[in-house]
Amino acid sequence: MKTVYVNDANQASIICPKCGFTKEIDMTNFKNAQKSLKGKCRCGEVFGFSIEFRKNYRKKVRLAGEYRINRKEKKGEIIVEDLSMNGIRFVNLGLHQISIDDTLEIKFELDNQMRSEINTLVQVVWVKDQMVGAKFSGPKSFKSELGFYLRT
Repeated sequence: MKTVYVNDANQASIICPKCGFTKEIDMTNFKNAQKSLKGKCRCGEVFGFSIEFRKNYRKKVRLAGEYRINRKEKKGEIIVEDLSMNGIRFVNLGLHQISIDDTLEIKFELDNQMRSEINTLVQVVWVKDQMVGAKFSGPKSFKSELGFYLRT
């Protein structure tokens, strides 16, 4: 299934895989909808595609790490599942008290040749059971290492 990226104006170019016909579509009404859609071209071809509103590429990873909740002194082990230049998604390996808007100190090692350590602050955006999504909020000193890592 092809991924279609939505631009800043909420427009996406849908291309028929059979005939190549392209149509610009306003995706505003799909922002909170299911991300997998079906299209039907004027040539009769029916095809599936997924829409992506993210501004940055997310790399799927499996990296061991740890977190500490600022001001609560609670900490735990995590597995980082994906990374982008702006954020992180991880699974907490134990019981936790992480809430939306918590500030966490996150520490993990990239699986690159230099085994670069990332140690930064994040702000929790969402929590679903053991899964946590957060955006980077600390100093951006790791951005060049992370940027290079995401391109490899």
